[in-house]
Amino acid sequence: MLVKMKDWKFVLLISFFALYFLFFSVLYMDEVKLPSEEWSREIFIKEFNATNVAQIMNSRNVTTLHLPEENGFLTIYHENGRLHTLQMDYGGRIVSEKTLEPEILESYKIKAWRDQDRIYLYSLENRTLQGYVLDWKRGEIIRQKTMGEGIRDMELEENLLFFAGDQGLQWTDGGEIHRALENQVIEKLEVAKTDNLYHIAFVERKADSSKIVNYGLYNSEENSLTAQEIGNIPSGTSMSLSHIDIGAGDKDLYIIAVSIDNKFSSSTVEYFQFSKGRPEHVIRGNMNINGYAPNPVILAVDQRDLTFIATAETTKGNNKKVNNLVEFTFRDGEITDRKLLSKTDGLSVSPRWFTVGEDRYLQWIDVVGNKKRVMLAGDSPQLMEAAGSLRKDQWMKLFMDTTLGLVPITYIASIPLVYTFVPVVILMFLGSMARLSWMEQNTMKVLFAAVVMHTLAKLSFTNSAIFNNESLGNVLPQFIKNPLVFGILFLLTTAIASYCVLDYTSKKGKPHFFSSYAFFAIIDIFLYSLLVLPYYYTYITLAYFTKL
Repeated sequence: MLVKMKDWKFVLLISFFALYFLFFSVLYMDEVKLPSEEWSREIFIKEFNATNVAQIMNSRNVTTLHLPEENGFLTIYHENGRLHTLQMDYGGRIVSEKTLEPEILESYKIKAWRDQDRIYLYSLENRTLQGYVLDWKRGEIIRQKTMGEGIRDMELEENLLFFAGDQGLQWTDGGEIHRALENQVIEKLEVAKTDNLYHIAFVERKADSSKIVNYGLYNSEENSLTAQEIGNIPSGTSMSLSHIDIGAGDKDLYIIAVSIDNKFSSSTVEYFQFSKGRPEHVIRGNMNINGYAPNPVILAVDQRDLTFIATAETTKGNNKKVNNLVEFTFRDGEITDRKLLSKTDGLSVSPRWFTVGEDRYLQWIDVVGNKKRVMLAGDSPQLMEAAGSLRKDQWMKLFMDTTLGLVPITYIASIPLVYTFVPVVILMFLGSMARLSWMEQNTMKVLFAAVVMHTLAKLSFTNSAIFNNESLGNVLPQFIKNPLVFGILFLLTTAIASYCVLDYTSKKGKPHFFSSYAFFAIIDIFLYSLLVLPYYYTYITLAYFTKL
């Protein structure tokens, strides 16, 4: 047994598996790496299909409620002509799923609030606003009521519903419907509440198709509403309004509007800042957020800081662009801080933020092809523990990526082979023309000299291709970038190749110096390729790691 373990074939096989495991471990560590400090990886909750492009891009027909007495959340979503409920605990584990009757053919947007076992749900269906009363524990729709026609958007703040469209702005708490601004056509609106005041941001479309951002203030105690124009936003045949949001602090208010230029596939994110009670004095500007339709969702306005979550363009691997959720801090017209909240390969949209005690939770929709996935992340101990392990499909993907990622090495290895083997062979050929007999009689000396030249050429290639390549500096694993660690592994693989050729030559008697070096070069480049090239070429395209 000991003799077999010393055989060069066994040593080479063990070396291969060791380097394979090293590559696998690097990918694994990047996969389980947290998006940000003290923030969990995503937990997959539910996947559902979309049958057309409109359904794929619409992620507003999903809403989530907090269930404090159930220690979890309840997600309500529309799929295949039905409303569905999904109850999960704080760790993302599904507790129950129900499908509700009757059939609802289409739902563009869903909002809901809860009163004990009853859920009051509002669904925007082809510009018809429907109201439903659900018994979520029994999974039944108890009542249905048409709330309005010609409705373009709606928003729910606590139990007060605001909706708008061709007949201005309307609001109700489930009883009487109040109306205002009936001569205006309102495309989108958003609401934020402080005390008994509801701050409303809405976009009015004029007769000439221009679009104006308005600020409305509703006093629930006095049942009074005032409104004022804040400023215009881009409009035109190729322009569309993607999103609007409003945030209210102790002193200041922020309105954010996102416009999409469909011709150039670009977006403009504008902010409007003004003090409470003084909407006529507006500070406005643009936010520099990379990504198509970032659609910021405001979390807080604290003194001078505005905190929001947006879908921003991030980089996976060396140059793969994906859209993940990022928490931004904005102050004095500048983004001052960023925190990565998701690191998936899909399009992360529609974030919903929950604070439960000292724990924070984020739920969102990940769009992957024609599938939409409900994802959950946060900083609670339960989530951190649950998200620490990989799913079966992630283990399989990791294994396949590691294995198939080595396939390109078989032809990419020709690059270092040209840099090392070819120059040494040329020198051997020139030397043999002058001292062939001496070289044949001193095979080991020639082999030693060839190994030294081969190693120096390999070092030169490594230095020029890796250590002097600034574009790879931020993406390669630490052990590759650390000269000491890499040097040890570099010498170790060279020593293994040397051992293999010595063991091989000892069993073959006295082989020719050229065949001995060729044997060494093949094994050495094979091990070197497994040590270096998976990270230099394959690793940066697998994109297991994400950076802002």
